[in-house]
Amino acid sequence: MPTSTIPFEVSLEFVNDTADPAILQLSRGCDDDELSGNATILHPQETISLILNAGSTYHYILTQHILRAQISYVLDRLG
Repeated sequence: MPTSTIPFEVSLEFVNDTADPAILQLSRGCDDDELSGNATILHPQETISLILNAGSTYHYILTQHILRAQISYVLDRLG
């Protein structure tokens, strides 16, 4: 059976459903010390949509007050 080689994109939405602002920042790798210079502030009830490309790995750090979460997303090409 043939496989698809057409590249695709996926939309990933972050929703701040809390009462406090949160900061979403792209990380260059799995290490928290490798943050990029760009950060986005998500105010309460705000949503941001990110377009991810197939065949890539994405790492984000989500921070709110003293809480910090690392989010990694691997988007494989489907065959």
